[in-house]
Amino acid sequence: MERPKRVGLWSWANLFAGLLAVWVLVVLVSAWNKSPVFDEVPHIGAGLTYVKYHDFRMNPEHPPLVKVLSVLPVMVLDNVPVVFETADYHVKSWFESKQDFYGYFLLFRNRINPRMVVFHARLVPVAIGVVGGLLAFWWGRRLGRSAAAGAAAGALLLVYPEYAGHARFVTLDVPTLVACAGVSAAALMWWRRPDVRRGLLFAVVAAVGSLVKLPAGALLRPPARAAGRWRRRRRRLVQRPSDCRGRPWRRRLHAAWLRRR
Repeated sequence: MERPKRVGLWSWANLFAGLLAVWVLVVLVSAWNKSPVFDEVPHIGAGLTYVKYHDFRMNPEHPPLVKVLSVLPVMVLDNVPVVFETADYHVKSWFESKQDFYGYFLLFRNRINPRMVVFHARLVPVAIGVVGGLLAFWWGRRLGRSAAAGAAAGALLLVYPEYAGHARFVTLDVPTLVACAGVSAAALMWWRRPDVRRGLLFAVVAAVGSLVKLPAGALLRPPARAAGRWRRRRRRLVQRPSDCRGRPWRRRLHAAWLRRR
């Protein structure tokens, strides 16, 4: 009797990739049909002023990365006049730093198609949601030790209504989750095998995550201290292997390090 074929990594990866493609299609259709939510108006307006004037007076309470990336398709595909003063009038909300009113002015008081502008601004958040699904697949495969676990973890995240609902908007909820998952993944890789390359990767990912939302940067300190303690302990065990004779946990730690080499 022939044994049934096992579902390997590539098969589960293909299933998850198909689900991810369907998810992107559904979210994009929903992003086209939905009107702007409360946070999108100041975020889009602030991002346009960041890119156009390098002025951060609008929405200063949040880091600029997601807002800047979201308006890049708008700057390329749409001709949005980012103005605050002309020969005939000046925009009072700009000078008073009223981000909601100025965002409303840019989207709905200019001679543009606001629906198209908002949809183009939502392309980057959808892409960030895709990255979050891939990170969920990575975490599930890492913790479950199988591609099936990774596909299950990614599928559960993608079909979660809160995740799919917020991934289509220019808000910071899903980007913060993705940033924390990325920082944690880089920290785990550094923790399991500390070296300069993984340390630099962790530092870069943590820096980018802090530009998404400040709580992502708060994850920097604990893994860095833990990795430093592991590295110092490992160096002592290599330099003084005789210390491993008296304590079982030190013998196991030293044996694990030798196998890793």
